[in-house]
Amino acid sequence: MLELIPRSRGVYERGATFTPQSAVLEYMTEQVVDDVVKELAAGEPVRLLAQPLLKATAKDYVRRGQERLIAGPVLERLLADRGSQPAAERRLLTLLDQLRKRPLAQQGYAPGNLVNLLRLLRGDLRNVDLSGLLIRQAYLQEVEAQEARLVGADLAESVLAEAFTVPNCVALSADGAYLAIGTTAGEVCLWRVADRQLMLSMQGHSSVVIGVAVSGDGRLLVSGSLDGTVNLWETSSGTLVASLDEHTHAGAGQAGPVHGVGLSADGRLVAIGSQDGSVRLWDTCSRRTVTVLQGHTGPAYGVALSADGKLVASGSYEANASFWHAQSGRLLPTGQAETGTVCGRAVAVSGDGRLLACGSLDGVVSVSEAGNGAVAMLRGHTGVVYCTALSRDGRLLASGGQDGTLRLWDVPGRRLLATLQGHTGAVLGVALSGDGGLVASAGLDGTLRLWAAPSGQSLATLQGHTGVIYGIGLCRDGRVLASGSQNETASLWEVSSGRLLARLLGHAGVVYGAALSGDARLVATCGQDETVRLWESASGRQLAVLRGHAGVVYGVALSADGRLLLSGSQDESARLWSAPDGRLLATLQRHTGGVWGVALSSDGRVAATGSLDGAIRLWEAPAGEPLATLRGHTGGVWGVALSGDGQLVAGGSFDGTVKLWDASSSRLLATLDGHTGAVWGVSLSADGGLVASGGQDGTARLWDVATGRLLTTLYGPTGLGYGLALSGDGRLVASGSFDGTVKVWSTSSGLSVRTLQADRRYERMNITGLTGVTEAQRSSLIALGAVDASQSAACRK
Repeated sequence: MLELIPRSRGVYERGATFTPQSAVLEYMTEQVVDDVVKELAAGEPVRLLAQPLLKATAKDYVRRGQERLIAGPVLERLLADRGSQPAAERRLLTLLDQLRKRPLAQQGYAPGNLVNLLRLLRGDLRNVDLSGLLIRQAYLQEVEAQEARLVGADLAESVLAEAFTVPNCVALSADGAYLAIGTTAGEVCLWRVADRQLMLSMQGHSSVVIGVAVSGDGRLLVSGSLDGTVNLWETSSGTLVASLDEHTHAGAGQAGPVHGVGLSADGRLVAIGSQDGSVRLWDTCSRRTVTVLQGHTGPAYGVALSADGKLVASGSYEANASFWHAQSGRLLPTGQAETGTVCGRAVAVSGDGRLLACGSLDGVVSVSEAGNGAVAMLRGHTGVVYCTALSRDGRLLASGGQDGTLRLWDVPGRRLLATLQGHTGAVLGVALSGDGGLVASAGLDGTLRLWAAPSGQSLATLQGHTGVIYGIGLCRDGRVLASGSQNETASLWEVSSGRLLARLLGHAGVVYGAALSGDARLVATCGQDETVRLWESASGRQLAVLRGHAGVVYGVALSADGRLLLSGSQDESARLWSAPDGRLLATLQRHTGGVWGVALSSDGRVAATGSLDGAIRLWEAPAGEPLATLRGHTGGVWGVALSGDGQLVAGGSFDGTVKLWDASSSRLLATLDGHTGAVWGVSLSADGGLVASGGQDGTARLWDVATGRLLTTLYGPTGLGYGLALSGDGRLVASGSFDGTVKVWSTSSGLSVRTLQADRRYERMNITGLTGVTEAQRSSLIALGAVDASQSAACRK
């Protein structure tokens, strides 16, 4: 409706608050609202049949405006007329029943309009019968619709959730016509931007896809994975043109993980960042490696190519990114950036090859000029900058980070143009069209977003799986498990039966950490809303909200008796609290980076903290006096663990290793190598005999502490996520997954004993006979829990 107002007409003064144009818009909107309210009361749809009140396929900002200006006032008046929300719901459902009696061809836009109103009124469509309805222009992407019925319905022109897992990286063709992602489950997906149509979903990797790039004309797509392969795809058909797997794992002489890929505009040259620190240049015509660039002391986590393929940028977790002349292999000066360690994956080069951009662990983006090393520093992010992108001419830069924001920068003016907010978790990938007019971002919240630049207007959102598991806590004997999720909830589970005991609601944002007391009577959670929360397990009742941190709280731990709590935050501090009453006991402030990992000994006398500054610190608890600083990791520390007696310390890091220290002497005991990417979580059994680790490569690993021997490697179907925990007795290990499940294994056998899963978005939705969807959309519905009886019958035959 709002799109139909002719913007070329009407005279207005710049800066005025009232214009003839705005008066016309207001009048027309009020007329629409009046007509719809009367039709809802009389049960005689006319305008409801003739046009959509909301256009689900419109740009995001247009649809949201329609919700605010049309649907909102309609619902306000409907509520006033009916007297209560249940009565208003019944009116809408009654009208849907009446429409169901008409042939589909005579239902017009009315069912879609009523479904949108019902969605906005209720907040969900659980248990709603939508069978036999023509549901056009319904926005169902972010809607919980478990147990809904769409038997014989038609969803033409409606927007649904997609089934891709977490998008780990993103790319745009130079003309902005095509959008590609790589996911944590090894998928490579390609969309046509104009109509958001999924063109291809390609399965060719067995592990996390860590990088994607599209040729300038959009004909070729390259993807690289932690499984050690680089695949070249033809975008018109999804045909695998070539596969390269000759990378070396440091010191192993075998295929190792790929950490980044880049592609020249003509599609002839691929740049590949490798585990051994090299950057390899691969000619797609001859199918051979033409140059190997050596210089990084750690894995080359990110690479980028200029449009002509003559210049290569690469990054590792070092002081600076590298800029290379591709043909000669000569390293070009980039200047010394006055920032912390570079986030290796956050490197970009402008299309013309003049500029190199890189993000750092301390939230700064640096921009260097090729050859002369001049450096500009762009500050604004809080926490790690995970990704950067430059327009062809280098005038526009986009950056995304741990703080969940996307930022657009004017490079010549060294100023911030816009801060784009919408992601509810870290921004993992960003891409720009060649002219800088279109921005794509990939988030840990499972969304892929398109934005207009430089205005920052939200154009489209593609929603994949939600519910990534971040935090896991197990009680001493493994009977009860707590999990924290991307969807703002924490959950309590009975492990033996898989039964959901309680959903803990209260956090506003991602729940990053979860912990249990030894007897499972007390639960602690922490999250994006900068709070720590205490809950009673038996009732699910919230006992206390602990405030004081000035940033996202990433880690939480409880002593075995539940009397002491430790939290760690992006604000570079850790805090010790009295758990029974939520009283702050001490603030631990020695780190120079965000504190992501925390642990307490069973008796609560020793606390450990791990930070992005690369250090693990030990503290006397509850006084908070420093005891020791443990160094050895060459990247930020994500996870830390203590044995029950506090004598053994384990750390997991960006550098891909697990390290073990003796707490009393601060002596490094062992370095455990095996993960092919960052280690996100570590856990120790109470007796210190077993250590578990989980990482970016989508695996969990069990190690024997005494020998340092790898006992077993555990896999999940869509990759294992951030949360990881051992039961105190060491019998069970649990890990969260990107698809929202929690996997529990027996440590003795390595066999899966339980999969814990909350309802997916479309769980038990009946879509038998559903039309108006593509086969890809039908597959997505089923992947998100829907049931198609006709397909089930066909399978039985």
